[in-house]
Amino acid sequence: MNAETVKAGVKSISRVITENREYLIKLDQQNGDGDLGISMSEGFTTVENFFNKTEETDLGKLMMQAGGVLNESAPSSLGTILSFAFIGMAKSLK
Repeated sequence: MNAETVKAGVKSISRVITENREYLIKLDQQNGDGDLGISMSEGFTTVENFFNKTEETDLGKLMMQAGGVLNESAPSSLGTILSFAFIGMAKSLK
């Protein structure tokens, strides 16, 4: 695993979330406030854009930065949980 494979993985996740944005909104409207598709699409798109611009190759630093970017751009419960997941991975990859 290296920075390029992580970036490619996040790009794939971002694409799937964006393709299913409306479906995620409809699912979330059944039991929540309906913002899941919006926040996840925007969050992962922002992380993908960050990955496209950064030259960071250290996986720990890359994941730590990605956690911060996701937390800022997807201020929802799941956004926070996923941000902590990125940060947890960063600590393991230190």
